Amino acid sequence: MQITLSDIDYMLLTLLVILLTLSSFKKRKIPLPFSFSLDRGLTTVIKGVSCILILMSHHFTLNFVNHAPWTYPMIVGNHASHVALALFVFLSGYGVTMSYNKKQLAFGAYFKTRVWKVYKPLLLVCMTCTLMYFLLPSKSIEELITLKLPLDIYYLHHFDVTQSWNILLHTLGCFDWFVYCISFFYIIFWLSAYVAKKIRMEHTYILLVFMILYSMIAIPLFGESHAHYYRLPWAFWLGNFVCSKEINKKYAILLLGLVVLTWIPQGVIMMRSYMFAICCIVITFILNRYYVIKSQGTGSLMLLLGTISYFYYLIHIRLTWTLLKYICLESVTIWAIINFVVAYWAYRLFFWAKK
Repeated sequence: MQITLSDIDYMLLTLLVILLTLSSFKKRKIPLPFSFSLDRGLTTVIKGVSCILILMSHHFTLNFVNHAPWTYPMIVGNHASHVALALFVFLSGYGVTMSYNKKQLAFGAYFKTRVWKVYKPLLLVCMTCTLMYFLLPSKSIEELITLKLPLDIYYLHHFDVTQSWNILLHTLGCFDWFVYCISFFYIIFWLSAYVAKKIRMEHTYILLVFMILYSMIAIPLFGESHAHYYRLPWAFWLGNFVCSKEINKKYAILLLGLVVLTWIPQGVIMMRSYMFAICCIVITFILNRYYVIKSQGTGSLMLLLGTISYFYYLIHIRLTWTLLKYICLESVTIWAIINFVVAYWAYRLFFWAKK
């Protein structure tokens, strides 16, 4: 099999991420007793690595989907985003459970803390991108389709009343499935916690019922073309389950059965990706017992990447991919580095504007 430049590019970025991640760990002086708990630093690094995996997968989709080489980029492209999203959603379920166990909020305060906090950065990024599309040189619709760039660039320069509604919706961030999906999960979490408290049952079981009901509604509602809306309830519930109770054999067998059953209809690629994500989660719990993330050097860099990971995700296609295509740069490594710099400043500007 011939090694291509794309192979080298993807391998370079993979090696860079692995080296930075491994060099971020510092051994604990005294190992912790084994438990299903994670330090904030470790979860932050997982988010950082996950956002890189999503970028790599999208780079493959945007560049090779119609002429996919049977090389390393294809392996990454087919699996990386599914692994990363499973990890993201797991950590969301884990984190919201930890937070809710410490302080139970009324729905209004909870909505502001969770859902509005997720949507507000999306709104800022989408408004900025609409302005940028207007300022960029116009391209024909055919060029934009070939380059896989937003058609809003054309319609902002050639006003079309029929497209103005779509431009407004894009500006308001109305087509980001991940933000919608995680917002649904957060709302379901609060409702299930409320019901569990009223009927005095274990929240984990009520959340499981709610997630099954959500999936039963979402599958016919969204259909196969929007399957991402119902692929990951298991990961969110798993985060809640692990955080809520000590794992014993009975619960572990039940969990494994329920999780695998939700994977089967989704195909081999999804099953492989989710199994790999589960392995990563187990390894992370083991690492947490013996290691912490350094606050200096490469550790601080990976912590920064994890801290800005949401902005990294929000801008990677909307903003930096568009700019790089305009200047004819297609390297995934260069994209990852430039996206890091832009995401950092977007993060800084967002929190500066909040003050």
